[in-house]
Amino acid sequence: MTFVTGQIEKFLQAVDRHLAAPFKIIVIGGAAAALAYKVVDFTKDIDTMGALDLEPIRLACEKANKETGLNIPIGPAGVADGPYMYEDRIVKVQVPQLKMLHVFVPEIHDLALMKVLRANANDTETIKQLHALHGLKLQTLIYRFNDEMTHVVGEKRNIRFNLLATIESVFGEDALKEAEALIPETWGF
Repeated sequence: MTFVTGQIEKFLQAVDRHLAAPFKIIVIGGAAAALAYKVVDFTKDIDTMGALDLEPIRLACEKANKETGLNIPIGPAGVADGPYMYEDRIVKVQVPQLKMLHVFVPEIHDLALMKVLRANANDTETIKQLHALHGLKLQTLIYRFNDEMTHVVGEKRNIRFNLLATIESVFGEDALKEAEALIPETWGF
């Protein structure tokens, strides 16, 4: 089953109603793109950075799923990584009617770089929509990739290729040439 922005917001509002104390979550992936950046994205879950194993939030999520009937899986992403400093740039999402639940997402360039790591067709489409709606800056992506992504786990050549392929798809061939010149073939080594 997939979910859209309105359903995610309805679920988060229900979570909020079941919290007795403030709680902060960082939402990533397709849910973040939909909530904060209005990307038309169907997502199967709400991925978060960090565990949601504290009893108050875990119970609030269980109650929200029962209340709404949505049964949206929510929890830490199986594999996720972002730029070193992404937490310093997180953005608060304004979901109506939230009082206790504070929802944050990565800044748009950080979210795009997180999506580049996997770079499947859906991830690339999300990045294209982010760019079409908000104008991603090529230089910001390249700078953060070179300076803040070298710690990521995975085959470095593949990760570099993912970014270059995404840049070509989103920005075009001239941007690809620029990026190839600015991202060393030995990136991350």
